[in-house]
Amino acid sequence: MNSLDARSLHLVDWVDLKWLLAGDGCIVDLDRLQADAPYAARCVDLALASRQPMLRRLGQRLRQRLAPA
Repeated sequence: MNSLDARSLHLVDWVDLKWLLAGDGCIVDLDRLQADAPYAARCVDLALASRQPMLRRLGQRLRQRLAPA
């Protein structure tokens, strides 16, 4: 996920990720999530490792949408 383009997603995707990760005890900085590609990639990795099925599905969807073309 080297060419991660955080701006390619809608704000609602990032907000969903932020609040679902909060349920796992992770604090996510929404501004940084949108501006810092490595940070966004780490957050997606956390989502993929979650016990929450909804969060894992969101992580998979984000990973697919952010993957280099």
